Amino acid sequence: MQVVDSLKSHDSTANSQYVTLLDFIHELSKDDKETIARMFTYLDLDADALRVRKELLEAAKILKINDPKIARMMAVSLFNDRDVEMFMTYLHKFRRYVKRLVLSKNYMMVILQGEMEIGGKTKRLTRKYVIGVNDFKDTLFINEVNTLISKYTIYFGNDGIAYEYTDDGDFREVFGYTEDVIEPRATLGIGSDDIKSFRVSGEVVFELYSNVDYYVERTFKFPAYRYIAYIASDVIARLLLDNGFNIPASPEFVGTIPDTVRIRVPGAATRHTNLEKVMEAFRRLLKDYFTVEMDNDRIAISTEDFMVVLDVDTDFRFGAPRGDLLINMFMPIGSDSESKKYYVDIMSDIKRNVEELLNSEQRFTAYVGNHLIRLENALPVNLTYEPKIKPVFYPPISITVFNPMEFIVTPKSKVTIEHVEHGNREITFDDTYVLRIRTTNVANDYIEKRNVLALRRLINQYT
Repeated sequence: MQVVDSLKSHDSTANSQYVTLLDFIHELSKDDKETIARMFTYLDLDADALRVRKELLEAAKILKINDPKIARMMAVSLFNDRDVEMFMTYLHKFRRYVKRLVLSKNYMMVILQGEMEIGGKTKRLTRKYVIGVNDFKDTLFINEVNTLISKYTIYFGNDGIAYEYTDDGDFREVFGYTEDVIEPRATLGIGSDDIKSFRVSGEVVFELYSNVDYYVERTFKFPAYRYIAYIASDVIARLLLDNGFNIPASPEFVGTIPDTVRIRVPGAATRHTNLEKVMEAFRRLLKDYFTVEMDNDRIAISTEDFMVVLDVDTDFRFGAPRGDLLINMFMPIGSDSESKKYYVDIMSDIKRNVEELLNSEQRFTAYVGNHLIRLENALPVNLTYEPKIKPVFYPPISITVFNPMEFIVTPKSKVTIEHVEHGNREITFDDTYVLRIRTTNVANDYIEKRNVLALRRLINQYT
């Protein structure tokens, strides 16, 4: 669950919900208040202006309690059931290692440092937990994160804890988003930025990209490369057939970026086959049909329609006297190959098709954790394009792309987010964007630890 700048009350800065940082440090450290205040004066800080949510102080106080039963009772009043287990198991249990508290208005990072005994072994570790306030609920969440917020120390308490203060923006950066969306209805836009991310509910983040045209080309770029190599291999396959070779009715696809299309010529090579002579023979054959150049011992062939690079190799089975001749082709990366007619035509046609699909009515449902996300008039990036350029010998294939949880949205799009704890949100957009739905950044350990607790809870419940 993730933090926001307001709760049930729309007046998130109401003093009744906050304590001053001075009082926070005084109540937690039990140090003399005047001594702490002098440090504020020395640092030229306004002791009344820096405020922290009261609930965060209450959570910090639990870390001072050695009796786990009393600590759990207090945690139950602040966290939901699952976060209570996370807090007690992974933070309260290691409370003696608390070295730093980084505070802001609505967040608190608890930093554990030291040599910890884990699984019977002593390890020196640094763990970082962030506690914050749930959406529209007077409860707290706890996450483990990877990123450390490093600020200068305002006060070093006699309790051995260094107290630091920052603004909520640093915590948003830790979680990997730019702005909180806290109203039930909001229209998102990114202005002059290329990319911007919004935490829209709990841990759900909407990331917006402005350059849709570039995104579409980038998404289809290498599938288009692959297809053009497929078309080129179809031409080469027909040349092989004309020259008496017998080959399979479809090629193989090997490698990634760029994809390589492989024609396998069964048994054509012997242990005495000279590949240099094979390459020279292919070069002379191909120059009658293409512009041919040598490219690092490979053959670059091009026409007005396409450019590909061709190489040959062999594949021998163990102990066999003959092996397969492998003819590998790929479209080289670069502006020269992308200026050829096939690539230009395919990419232009894809962009037109995407634009047409954006004007059609679409409805989709997605889940992120327990969040139900309904999308209207949003185009999922799960697209199939049927090229107009077809092979002759090989079977026709489609260009398919799938980027899960990515959509293209327009001002006609509407996204509804439903969640029991966080309430409902209705999101619209002020322009056409690529929408990527993701979660806030947390440590891998956090996910694993939550799963450990979930399994433990399941065992206790059903055995």
